[in-house]
Amino acid sequence: MKTSFYVIALAALVGAASLTQAHAQNKVSRFDVPFAFDFNGEHLSAGTYTITMKGTDFLALSNDAKSGTHVAMIQSSTDLRSANAQAGLTFWKYGDTYLLAAYSTKGTKLMLIAKKKERSLAREFAANQTEPVPTQLAAREK
Repeated sequence: MKTSFYVIALAALVGAASLTQAHAQNKVSRFDVPFAFDFNGEHLSAGTYTITMKGTDFLALSNDAKSGTHVAMIQSSTDLRSANAQAGLTFWKYGDTYLLAAYSTKGTKLMLIAKKKERSLAREFAANQTEPVPTQLAAREK
């Protein structure tokens, strides 16, 4: 009897995890980025980009004009308490360099893992007692 209960409980957990992952994979947004920026250690040109969630731990970014997809790991997520909020991107501007830092969608803000260049720029700005400038973009209307 206990074995049946554990099997049913395990099946329920697997089913719930599958639904959560399927829901996360359906989050797709398009953005017009008017400036060049760095994402996951790569320099990308201005253009139209599509963001797609790949499971719960990865974010994929692809340029509509060029082939290829860039993937980054998600460091953390925060509940924004607004499920109806429009999707958005947050960039940190260090001097003339923009770094993609976060993606917000459906009430969740997903912070990306900072790469070596971003950590280096952050240390440099902190040493000069200056703050990076946050820049936000809203998703394109469909």
